[in-house]
Amino acid sequence: MKILFVETLYKGHHISLYAKKLIDKFTKKNLVYFLTSARASKSEEFKSINNLKKKIKIVTIATHEDSKNKKDFSIFIYHFRNLCLVYKSAINIIKKEKIDCVYFNHLDPYIFILSIFFFFNFKIKVYGLLLNIKFHQYFFNLRKKDYLDEIKLYLFKSFLRKKYIKKIFIVDPLFIKFLNLKEIKSNKIIKINEAFNKTKNTNVIKNKYTKQKTILIYGAISMRKNFKLLIDFLISSKLINKFKLIIAGRFDDDCYKIINTSEYRKIINKKRLIIKDYFINFNEEKNLFKKTDLVWLCYKGGSDGSSGVLQMSIDNIKPVIYYNKGLINNICQTHKLGFQIFHNKEQLSQLGDFFSSKNLDHKIIQVKKNIKKYKKKIKKELIFKNKI
Repeated sequence: MKILFVETLYKGHHISLYAKKLIDKFTKKNLVYFLTSARASKSEEFKSINNLKKKIKIVTIATHEDSKNKKDFSIFIYHFRNLCLVYKSAINIIKKEKIDCVYFNHLDPYIFILSIFFFFNFKIKVYGLLLNIKFHQYFFNLRKKDYLDEIKLYLFKSFLRKKYIKKIFIVDPLFIKFLNLKEIKSNKIIKINEAFNKTKNTNVIKNKYTKQKTILIYGAISMRKNFKLLIDFLISSKLINKFKLIIAGRFDDDCYKIINTSEYRKIINKKRLIIKDYFINFNEEKNLFKKTDLVWLCYKGGSDGSSGVLQMSIDNIKPVIYYNKGLINNICQTHKLGFQIFHNKEQLSQLGDFFSSKNLDHKIIQVKKNIKKYKKKIKKELIFKNKI
């Protein structure tokens, strides 16, 4: 079978994790054409699939620059214009190479556009992965209800009725629950787990007590990671001498300016704060998590979408620190995977109590046991076999 694999984004783990794993699977029995953006093909993240390039045919297109206007309509237009570029190139490849199906590695930006406009309106099978669907979250009090939520639900149901849509893969368990409660049933919807890089020998829990704990902030570093709150707290409370903080991942421009201020340079020079401002490859990622005691997930606004970093923490049996809101909170509270901080005026006091706790080592070991139990429950495969 011939598969057209579409991924134009390069930030985060869209290529280095999801695309890498899926293409590796797809190429074992299929011929894969990889449609991506010119920017993505020149990124450090793209190098993560170097060992797969001989197995696939890569086609690059020029896409529009990221939208700086964050209003709903502007974002819609931005994604519509990019989908038009993707569609134009995809049609040429489909006709020329006689493609059997199209797989969107990141379908979220396009589902509402596809529900309204006529794309792929011919005999072609379309599959896709939804990572950050959000219009259901008001139902579980993860955020306030938006005036567009009901419209998006209607468009989603319209999207499912499209004949060319064959399978949609969902990572959010609450979205599946939401659909069931709304009695929206479709054999096109498949629940899967988040992707993560498997590591060896992570099931061993050592009762290791260390005076200095290492906290990791990982991934594409933006203001959403809320790293400034943690650094400022550790400095003001003078706990910076008892903890080492590692921030690993490519910094955006705003974060780069902040981290290079004179105040932060002092603790960087003292090696209390370690900065790794570049794309982290698999081997370094493995070593980072191995040396880490706690993973910071207190993202601004909570985390209302999926989190690959949470799954990496689970795989490496590392407790997380998280806010009491969002999807991360729901998963972590249900399975006791870390330490909850309430997102309010008392959060600094809560952080102080937690980091100063005399039995912190014991708490960490107990949470590791919970993570180990949870890890046994979840499946390791990203995509179920025989679904594409």
